[in-house]
Amino acid sequence: MSTIVVETPRIVATLPTRPQDGDDAYMDAGAAPLMPVFQHLFNAAGALRLGLLGQMAGGDRMSVDPGGTSTVFAVRVSQIRSVLIQQPSGPWRALSTAGETVLTLADVDGAPANLGSDEWYYVYAFAVGDATARLYITTDPPDGALVWEATSPGLRRYIGCFCTNASGAPLPVSKRGNRYEYDFGAIGNTDITRVLNAGVSTSFAAVACGAVVPQHVNNARLRLDFVPNAAGNTYQIRRTGASTFHKVGTASSTQTHTDEIETLTNSSVQFDYLVSTASASLTARVLGFCE
Repeated sequence: MSTIVVETPRIVATLPTRPQDGDDAYMDAGAAPLMPVFQHLFNAAGALRLGLLGQMAGGDRMSVDPGGTSTVFAVRVSQIRSVLIQQPSGPWRALSTAGETVLTLADVDGAPANLGSDEWYYVYAFAVGDATARLYITTDPPDGALVWEATSPGLRRYIGCFCTNASGAPLPVSKRGNRYEYDFGAIGNTDITRVLNAGVSTSFAAVACGAVVPQHVNNARLRLDFVPNAAGNTYQIRRTGASTFHKVGTASSTQTHTDEIETLTNSSVQFDYLVSTASASLTARVLGFCE
């Protein structure tokens, strides 16, 4: 009578014994039954699968070409050398891509007529039944570990994200590993990366970054242009909700003082700022972020 093998994912140091030539080999009985050997292999395979599931070699570079529109754009993902993903209702498959993958509107989930305005989009790899990873774009965010699509663990491997402006055009951005950098020159000086324009608050005021920093990220890299009224004027930057300042800048003269800093953000993707006098002003632009 057959029975289902129960897998216990582990690899043990002590190997089971096996029967020799001429021995009576039984599944569970005898001097060297076969089942412990098979069980060891099943358990080891399960441990390796769990250890490798979601691990990806390559595919860690992604970019959005400048000049795209809501209907014509290109998202480029570097070659995936290997990744283990489960096929829906099927086996786990070791997948790869032959080279760079270029995604367009045809690869957006749901076949929309165009990208939405002021929207975040996410790129995933998935399995369809062969050895080639397929990639697609969706509005569904990743899980907290940034490995899988939040509602499909094991099925859709997270690659990266990008956002659109008010016209639905994707902002040009380059991702290397977990670091994103906007193509500042291609986006322009007054687009949505400018999250604070000549702020003059002398008490901490919140600045929202969610248009250009995704919800699952808690930091932003900023370019700060501080226009002081006098030498010694200061600005402060902190995570919204913190009780102390996170960064402070001091003007050495009355000339515009420019800094590039990284700051933490709160769960609503906000940071606080203040200036020491309302005669000074601070402008902030998001240059990028890290996942």
